[in-house]
Amino acid sequence: NTFSITGTVTSNTGTRLQGVTVSDASGQHLAVTDAAGKYSLTGLRVGTYRLTASKTGYVMAPEYRDVALTGDTTGQDFTGYIEMSQSLPAGVNMIGVPGTPADTTPNDGLDASNPLAVFGNIPCFRYNPDANPPAYVSAQTNATAQIMQVKAGRGFFVKFNGPTTLRVAGTPTDTSKTYSIGLANGWNMIANPMPGATPFANFVPNSASSVRPFAFVYDNASGSYLMVAANAAIGVARTSLLPWEGAWV
Repeated sequence: NTFSITGTVTSNTGTRLQGVTVSDASGQHLAVTDAAGKYSLTGLRVGTYRLTASKTGYVMAPEYRDVALTGDTTGQDFTGYIEMSQSLPAGVNMIGVPGTPADTTPNDGLDASNPLAVFGNIPCFRYNPDANPPAYVSAQTNATAQIMQVKAGRGFFVKFNGPTTLRVAGTPTDTSKTYSIGLANGWNMIANPMPGATPFANFVPNSASSVRPFAFVYDNASGSYLMVAANAAIGVARTSLLPWEGAWV
């Protein structure tokens, strides 16, 4: 006798995902989800099967499902999270994630917004202007501090050992809505909260005089800073923040 394994793949917002490939570890059995996000692996004999789901641009959770098959089995579902990714050079980068990270590996003991979960166990720092005196906070020693939690609009210094493509599963910032970034007195490390390049003119303070009308971004190639402002002028390198780019304001 042969049996089947069936399930549904949805996005983290509840949308059914079509075109997701679900297969066993041997690669001999696979199915692709339909418009309703449903899949069915058929012709399976009694045994244990490790199933994975994949679709370009998504990270699936759980990473895999182990199914001990003794008869037709249902409910072997997966959830797909959009993969936010950016290629970054070796060395120090001032960056931020343009969205909300998701916890796709709940068994690792790290919250989704923990910088160690997002960037890995590498040098990672963020400046705390509210400290007395203001100082940098290290992810290696204080990853759970509120100031270190990763979310859109927050900038971090991260040092990569080599060229890296950073992949973060989660929910990208909704570009159709206004996004607010909280600031303290003094210098703040912010980041472009949007997935694409954003004109600096779009960063509008609640009070016109409360924030200086320029920012400084870190240039990895030269190891120095470049000025960004709303309007082109002498000394202004750019008029927008690039995707994933952090800045001092």
